Amino acid sequence: MYAVGWPLRHRTVNYRVYVCAISIPWIIAAIFTTLMVLRTLNMIGREHFFYCLVLISGIPLITICLANFVIWKKQKTPFRDQNHIKREVKLAKTLVLITGTSLFTWLPFQILNILFALKVAQNFHLIELTVFIIKFLQFSNSFVNVMIFPKTVPSKMDFNSWNIFWGICFGVLGTLITAGNVLTIWIFFKQRRQKRTYPLLISLAVSDLLVGIFAVPFYLKAVVSQGLAWLVISIGADIFTGTTSIYTLAVISLERTFAVGWPLRHRTVNYRVYICAISIPWIIAAIFTTLVVLQTFNIIGREHFFYYLVLIPGIPLITICVANFVIWKKQKTPFRDQNHIKREVKLAKTLVLITGTSLFTWLPFQILNILFDLKVTENFHLFQLTLFIIKTLQFSNSFVNVIIYPFRIPEFKLTLFQILNFCVISLNHH
Repeated sequence: MYAVGWPLRHRTVNYRVYVCAISIPWIIAAIFTTLMVLRTLNMIGREHFFYCLVLISGIPLITICLANFVIWKKQKTPFRDQNHIKREVKLAKTLVLITGTSLFTWLPFQILNILFALKVAQNFHLIELTVFIIKFLQFSNSFVNVMIFPKTVPSKMDFNSWNIFWGICFGVLGTLITAGNVLTIWIFFKQRRQKRTYPLLISLAVSDLLVGIFAVPFYLKAVVSQGLAWLVISIGADIFTGTTSIYTLAVISLERTFAVGWPLRHRTVNYRVYICAISIPWIIAAIFTTLVVLQTFNIIGREHFFYYLVLIPGIPLITICVANFVIWKKQKTPFRDQNHIKREVKLAKTLVLITGTSLFTWLPFQILNILFDLKVTENFHLFQLTLFIIKTLQFSNSFVNVIIYPFRIPEFKLTLFQILNFCVISLNHH
């Protein structure tokens, strides 16, 4: 507002004013947080805290509205230095857009706080769902700026090279993968005796968890540092976790085929078979990772490595397709225990959906690897942009399962909601 309304004075403002302007919000936030803690410990009365809640939320809201009104009025006034004013107005419009979006995501939570303080929301039966949606909206407030800046700020962001946008994308994705798969492992571990498939799903979740803990951070480090050592470590972590994941999906497809096609034999299978089924993908992944590292240091010839590159990802792909075809054929055959078969087929369909989604996110990177090895991509000028998009897609493979499970597996959904309810109740008690 000051830059648009009084441009000459704005240029001569001392940096001490900016230091004060930066400090004041942090001081107010510290005071308000202290009041909130004191209220939680019942050291401040409810009525006094309510006034603080309305006042501290209302002051910035009124200030923003008045400032934007003044900008709107002042930009119509003629100035000498029109080019400078246009630049200031353009930046002001960007910040108005950011402020408006932030208020849209931030205000619902403040309104909910006031309703809680007035005890209006106590008997609302969908309060937990409303809290989750509003909290999601509130936290997304911290990401809207990143989405708006590239489209509005004059300096053009080059998406064909590494920048803060890709850094945030991979950072957020890594966090979601880690949190989601920790929760998945916990839920399936609690229910591991209910279904024979669940230990295999735990193994799949562990491989996906390693993507969030190791593969994504190592890739970020390799891209930023551009050192050979980090590149080799990143490739090793990437291939190990990705190969384990896809081979585990192939094993799960075979297990579901056996459960649907030969249900009586499936019930009598020894758990040692499951231990072998869990171990084999990890062993194959370790061997393939070793071969890739040896090829990186030119210990293995390029022509031999190309066959490994096609063969090792190809085997689980063919296995999954054949297994799913057998499931499709076998489910049409009449069985004695129809209820049991229906349950097995329903779980099989869920795992077919997970497998299909995983292949959709995983295959593009494998195709890119083959094209890169054949030197087809050498003259492609948008190669970096394509690589970043495909890597995002590949890493998201480790998060799609977490999204599908609650919609397709009732036991998983029930346990998930029990955990969320426990967290909400704990927060309410505190």
